[in-house]
Amino acid sequence: MRRRTFTILGLLAALGCEEGTHLTGDEDAADDSAARDDAPGEDATGDDAAPDVPGTCPAEWPDPGDSCTGSATCEYGSETCCGETHPSYVCSCMGGTWGCYTTDACMGAPFMCSCETDEDCEPGGFGRAWCVDGRCVPCDDSGRDCLLACEYGLVPERNGCQPCECSDEPPCELVGEGSCTCDAPCADPGMTCETGLGRCVRDFCSIADCIGPCDPLRGCLSGPECATSDDCRLIYSGCSCQAVPASDPRDRLDDCDYDGGMLCYANHCEIDGVQAACVSGLCTELWPPGCGG
Repeated sequence: MRRRTFTILGLLAALGCEEGTHLTGDEDAADDSAARDDAPGEDATGDDAAPDVPGTCPAEWPDPGDSCTGSATCEYGSETCCGETHPSYVCSCMGGTWGCYTTDACMGAPFMCSCETDEDCEPGGFGRAWCVDGRCVPCDDSGRDCLLACEYGLVPERNGCQPCECSDEPPCELVGEGSCTCDAPCADPGMTCETGLGRCVRDFCSIADCIGPCDPLRGCLSGPECATSDDCRLIYSGCSCQAVPASDPRDRLDDCDYDGGMLCYANHCEIDGVQAACVSGLCTELWPPGCGG
């Protein structure tokens, strides 16, 4: 028993308890609580009362982390979309410093704004959005291939953000008829495939009595126009190409004549790697194996 008493006293001494330290019991704790309730300037929890003091908004928006006093939420700038105006920048005074953020309220507008007409989506018409089922959605960019779609009867609903309008007549005459490739010749035996143009042309050379070379498009030639492939070159339209002598003054084929007003995403001669070659004294298009697929 004496050893246990010494042990407890030793622990108290190790914890820094000195003689005369008062340990509060239940009765003393009740007295202390009553004293705190009566003390001015303190609440029931013992903390100092901190009344909410309204702050003021600076004329210029603060930077995050700048010091502030009181409490305030301040809005700066504005951006309008979907028929509503929103602040661009919001700052709140919290704990003596400003916390700020950009709202990005109109990010992505006018897409998904409510609408009744295309004009509601983009006043003035910028060609990015149009009204579908009461919401602004991106244009489908069909304007790039509207004419091509007209050519094949696949008319998109819109030409960009405008109705796709097709003429009853093609905008201009095509050289030749129907489409063909070097490995898909013309079905009509009286026609031959002008592969550079990708179209069937009347095979005049099969019925013409030419002394020299004959070209389906140019007819009989007075004599050879080339000795080697270096004597030939390609000239292009938007969709096609044609092999001509290097001395030909043209630098481009007429899009209307050779493509009939079609718009192509890429020139099929370039896609298939067509080369100009001299064949039997005639400059012609040389297609690689498997061309025109």
